[in-house]
Amino acid sequence: MKADARTLRDLDVLPGAASGPCLADHLDRTTTRGGRRAFIRRLSNPLGSAAEIARVQEALRFLADTPQVDEELPRAGELDPVVHYLGSRYLTLGRGRLPRRWWQAGVIRLRFPDIHEHASQGGRGVLLFLSRLGRLARELEAGPPLLAEMASGLLEALDEGPLAGLRDGKGVPGGFDGVLRLDRLLREDARELLAHLVEEVHELDALMGMARLAREEGYSFPRVEEGEAELVLEGLVHPFVADPVPNDLVLGEEERVVFLTGPNMAGKSTWLKGCGVVVLLAHCGMAVPARTARMGVYRTLVAATTTEDRIWDGVSYFLAEVRRVREIVDAVTDEGPCFILADELFRGTNVRDALEATTAVLQGLSRARGSRFLVASHLPEVALELEGEDAVVFLQVRTTVEDGVVRFDHRVGPGVSKQRLGMEVLRAEGVLDALEGVRDRTPGSN
Repeated sequence: MKADARTLRDLDVLPGAASGPCLADHLDRTTTRGGRRAFIRRLSNPLGSAAEIARVQEALRFLADTPQVDEELPRAGELDPVVHYLGSRYLTLGRGRLPRRWWQAGVIRLRFPDIHEHASQGGRGVLLFLSRLGRLARELEAGPPLLAEMASGLLEALDEGPLAGLRDGKGVPGGFDGVLRLDRLLREDARELLAHLVEEVHELDALMGMARLAREEGYSFPRVEEGEAELVLEGLVHPFVADPVPNDLVLGEEERVVFLTGPNMAGKSTWLKGCGVVVLLAHCGMAVPARTARMGVYRTLVAATTTEDRIWDGVSYFLAEVRRVREIVDAVTDEGPCFILADELFRGTNVRDALEATTAVLQGLSRARGSRFLVASHLPEVALELEGEDAVVFLQVRTTVEDGVVRFDHRVGPGVSKQRLGMEVLRAEGVLDALEGVRDRTPGSN
């Protein structure tokens, strides 16, 4: 599934995309820096088929239920010294005949003891790492295909080529120059292979982190199937929200457009993004923050919740909105089933144009079979124009005002909201009272 940089930014997925927290930070349960990088790569590159998603789900279920794998997985304290050692540029022992090697080894031990100590400690660290990898691979062999294939690759690397015999100590060089010969083998002959094994551990750390997340947060694994016509998200919440209110979204085969209305601050944007996060995580093979979830495979995920003008390019706010909508139309036309989120279409123009443009776009998109469009709006008038469209579902987020106090329950239900709370919010924030103190004064007068 494609998800462009704008979508990942709008959904707050990656570090640096927003001033606040990001999804990667919030969901990360890895234990190594390389594992975190691998996890972020997975979030940035969702999968494109039900078979790929199922492979990852099977692996995560196994990892969540098999604590022995977590116990054998190398942590940062064990892995980082190995990475540092492999990247070092200390002198290594030459490859000459035995007398010359012994002479070199003696010189290094006597005149450069720090090199000998570095080789000794680094070699021991790598041997411990290889031994742990062997035990880890044996645990993974009993797992589903994705993990069994990784185990097979690990064991092949450990038992053949330059690393053969090292994990059980049988292939460790002995003699006066044994430490330095092992150092040369590890940092020259087997450097690339060891770097590959480290990356495999990072990938396993990413998968284990995803499994820990499912176990710790109680997330559920969605059912994602090719050709699934319905979309069912029950009890979905946004991961960022403390004490969230669960909501449902259930769309039948012919229901393609959700038109969501509600006053400011009611939670429309949070609900939209929560739906997008569930779809993204589902297509990464991960468990999702919902009680149950069922969906088809989407080819593209597009979020259009923020827009910026580009003065240097002569692109106004409204033109930027129009171009994003064109990208959505092209994706729906060219790439197959899409999942689209849009927050307040065409806010960069006047109300009449926004009403007409929003209506035209939603009527056109409602004909796209297999795709889903979730649109939040402050224009209930659009609902009047869309009445009678079988493909459109109307949802609302209602609030109450009691004694001048606005109360939000953040529950999404059927209907169209015509509530207007803008002035109530200004009053609650003291803006109207502050305006009473503004006087028409001549500059410089008392």
